Amino acid sequence: GLLTLAGPAAAHNLLVEAKVLDADRLRVETGYDDGTPADGATVTVGAATGTTDARGVCVLPRPPAGDYRVVVDDGTGHRGEVTLTVPADPHELAAAATAWRNRWVMAAVGLG
Repeated sequence: GLLTLAGPAAAHNLLVEAKVLDADRLRVETGYDDGTPADGATVTVGAATGTTDARGVCVLPRPPAGDYRVVVDDGTGHRGEVTLTVPADPHELAAAATAWRNRWVMAAVGLG
């Protein structure tokens, strides 16, 4: 028989990239696996919360050193997250991202 996907299983994946920009800022960029940005999604990093702009970008204050779950929720059932380790040295940068590979695999086989 045919396998039918319903609900969130058939939804676009929400891809997340988080970068420590400098001693003061953390940048989160998010979009769907079809390449469109997630405009108006809620971004949570520790106690800080923000909203993405039309480019799918949200800039938050750099949190203290430690491991943080970066969670993005577009409010329609799409959610993505990565774990980012913020270094103790304020001059040291860091980045974490969900795998973008699936987007390219789907495009290669004509599904994306």
